[in-house]
Amino acid sequence: MKRLNFNQFEFRLINEIDEMKSLSTRYEDDITELHQKCNQYLKDLEAMNVKHDNLQKDIDDKDSRIQKYELDLQKQMDTVAHLNKEVFRILLKFYD
Repeated sequence: MKRLNFNQFEFRLINEIDEMKSLSTRYEDDITELHQKCNQYLKDLEAMNVKHDNLQKDIDDKDSRIQKYELDLQKQMDTVAHLNKEVFRILLKFYD
């Protein structure tokens, strides 16, 4: 009788060990899959960072160009205002 109980106990332990091995294998597969997904997300994040950096550089370049155009426009307006004053001064002298 003891021998039968021992054999049943041994059989049960072997089944539990096999089940634990099976769980371990499934968890390893899950971990591998998660690791692959994580790597893919990191690659996607890096690509997005590069794209963001490129877009930010483009924005900065355009802002710089706009500032240059605004400065050029201000210089042109100053030149036109000065020329208008000169024309007005000359016309005043001419009609005086």
